[in-house]
Amino acid sequence: MCIFEPYKIIEAGEKKIAFVGAVTPETLIKTTPAFFRDDNGEYIYSFGEDGTLYERIQAAVDDANDSGMDYVILLAHLGENDITEEWSAPEVVANLTGIDALIDGHSHEVTPGFTVKSKDGKDVVITQTGTKLANIGKMTIAADGTIKAELVDTVPAPDDYPGIAEDSWLEPDGRDGRYADENINTVITLIESEYSSIVDETIGHSEFEMPRTDPDTELIRVKCSDTGIGDLCADAYKNVLGADIGIAYAGTIRASLGAGDITYRDVIAVSPFGNIATSAKVTGQQLLDLLEMGARSYPDGNNSFITGSGIKYTTDESIPSNVVTDDKDVFVGVNGEYRVKDVLINGEPLDLSKKYILGSNDYFLKNGGDGYIFTGKCDIVRENVMADYELLKTYISDNLGGVIPDRYSVPFGDGRVKVISGAAASVEGDTADSALSNNTTAGNPATGTGLQSVAVLILFAAAAAVTKRKIR
Repeated sequence: MCIFEPYKIIEAGEKKIAFVGAVTPETLIKTTPAFFRDDNGEYIYSFGEDGTLYERIQAAVDDANDSGMDYVILLAHLGENDITEEWSAPEVVANLTGIDALIDGHSHEVTPGFTVKSKDGKDVVITQTGTKLANIGKMTIAADGTIKAELVDTVPAPDDYPGIAEDSWLEPDGRDGRYADENINTVITLIESEYSSIVDETIGHSEFEMPRTDPDTELIRVKCSDTGIGDLCADAYKNVLGADIGIAYAGTIRASLGAGDITYRDVIAVSPFGNIATSAKVTGQQLLDLLEMGARSYPDGNNSFITGSGIKYTTDESIPSNVVTDDKDVFVGVNGEYRVKDVLINGEPLDLSKKYILGSNDYFLKNGGDGYIFTGKCDIVRENVMADYELLKTYISDNLGGVIPDRYSVPFGDGRVKVISGAAASVEGDTADSALSNNTTAGNPATGTGLQSVAVLILFAAAAAVTKRKIR
């Protein structure tokens, strides 16, 4: 049973177009997992994570085509790269019949348009405009049925489009050639004026940039390595919450901090989700499982990648990930050797049976984030403290006195996360292996199991699912 209607029909001239919704099963873990469970912890909603995603979308597509549609377009939140491959837009298209195009979101990629063969051999256009209305996409269906997708720099005059009231639109002066709806523009202007004095407050200064991405490759470094910005965020959790250790998840760090004055707006951009700072008592075993979960995709990026404060660890790339999850990507255990080695907590070897006070947020400690490693399995110490961006603001302005120290100046961090590459391990052989510890303290081995002629123009912004809380 669908909670919402599976598709929406729009008529353009004599043509009927069905927009079919498609959402990644990653929604279960990249929003708030607790929202999809009942009071007993049982899942009551599904996104096709049980292997039925293609089947469910196909059923909606077939129903739309049976209703006499001229075109069927997937309006999707699937993604293309750095996500679960079988649920990616290209893979979904390759396993469907009867679709003509796919407007995508989720992975925040700028892809003006490329084609993938569908299961019935049709060239299906896939397009995505990025994120936060950074780009405007234009999809054109020509009289001969050819579909073209592109990015455009201007919003044409509204009288070019049927059904739009011309007198409600403002001329594009000062808006880079883009027309604006007068009513909506008025509301936005009022909101911006109300909050500008708050968000444009200077809270600190930095003599250097703290990038989230690699400036040379545009790789999102926080998803696979230690970074200065990650260290800053992790330190904020530890110090403001007064915890033994703090952790920053890659998926919650959404922007870089530039050199110069730092404003409240800047830190909100870094931590925009409004997760609530929380601390809890967790075991050493849970911490090890958390780090292992974060390192499971290395060297590929992973939203669960961990930067810690008070934590140092090594990832051995030569060891394949042995993390076991269920069909909803909930952590089950580690069936084999751990990739994560040499874990130090404030300079001391990790004790798997000891309890540590961990500073993080409610998403991970209370609401099921990252595979339910902590949710329902830890003792909450402090909750409802402040939003994550407020915590980062507090750390910069109060704990650091408004001046970012040089220790955060190294783009790829200060060595809290080390990696033994697979190539190095295979070349070094026993030498590399002998350099690794097994995270054993007081007899507790950490290597066991724990267990995407009619001319129809479609303007679209980034196809992004709107959720109450979201990690992407």
